[in-house]
Amino acid sequence: MPYDLNIRMFAARGVLGGARDRLDAALAAIPGAEQDAVMATPRLLSLLLRAVEARREVDRLEALLAGGGS
Repeated sequence: MPYDLNIRMFAARGVLGGARDRLDAALAAIPGAEQDAVMATPRLLSLLLRAVEARREVDRLEALLAGGGS
């Protein structure tokens, strides 16, 4: 089981890295993104939600690997 979890963790971290990269690229393309107020487009919200979902999966798998349950 730990081997399977390690494989899943590796994949989850890859998904998270890709989601973060896509979110960073989208933010960099927005004019004025360095300011505090930026209008979030549906695409930007979708990228943000995917990154959050990927982070939650990594957190869940880390808890399983640490023996913290599901």
